Amino acid sequence: MSYVSYRFRIYPNSLQRQSLVDHFGCTRWVFNRYLSEADDCYKQTGKAMRCNDFIVRLVKLKKEYPWLKEVNSQSLQMAARNADRAFVNFFEKRAQPPRFKSKHSGRQSFHCPQNCKVLFPQIGTKGHIVLPKIGPVKAILHRRFNGTVKTVTVVREASGKYFASVLVDNAQPKVTPDTVDFERTAGIDAGIKTAFTVVSQSGTEKIDNPTFLKKHSEQLKNNKSDWLDVCVSSTLRKMKKEKKLRKSPSQNAMRR
Repeated sequence: MSYVSYRFRIYPNSLQRQSLVDHFGCTRWVFNRYLSEADDCYKQTGKAMRCNDFIVRLVKLKKEYPWLKEVNSQSLQMAARNADRAFVNFFEKRAQPPRFKSKHSGRQSFHCPQNCKVLFPQIGTKGHIVLPKIGPVKAILHRRFNGTVKTVTVVREASGKYFASVLVDNAQPKVTPDTVDFERTAGIDAGIKTAFTVVSQSGTEKIDNPTFLKKHSEQLKNNKSDWLDVCVSSTLRKMKKEKKLRKSPSQNAMRR
């Protein structure tokens, strides 16, 4: 059994975008609510709060906050489990203390653990990803796979683009390592001045760093300078510059 993750670009319509916004907001609220209650429980009793107890209380919270019923219930449970996992990683000294999520953050996400489907087209790459409470969403399925869909993570980047990360169980056994053939083996060292240094039996080869990263850094610096200049001017110009500034990191990531 092995798991493989695939990341696809999705194109929701106006109604689906509003539903995605509701999912982002509700799962973020549940995550922050769990952090708050778990912190209070630890201060009062000195013990960690049980995640299953909070999930049971979600039923009462839905009666108190009816807008929680508009989103997928399993996504809300996953938000609570993610918050619990963040606390476990902190107590086991694997991570920093968990922080509250902000709606003003550029990146928003939520998980769908079940009832998700990937519908591949017969020809081409334009297919659909079916999400609970949202329906089939148009997607560019540039890679095909055979296996069972385990979870789907929907992400909205700071640039406003939507992506879906699909975790698939391809039911293939783990690959056993082969014996090392030194004549067909090469060592790769990642560096700063040079991107990679490849050492093999035939010799040493150095691969230069791509120049787009340096150009992008200079462009990002200029955009930040322009944004600071327009902060005192019109609000419309400031919003346009801020939108352009948010797109820069994602554009650089797509180049890589």
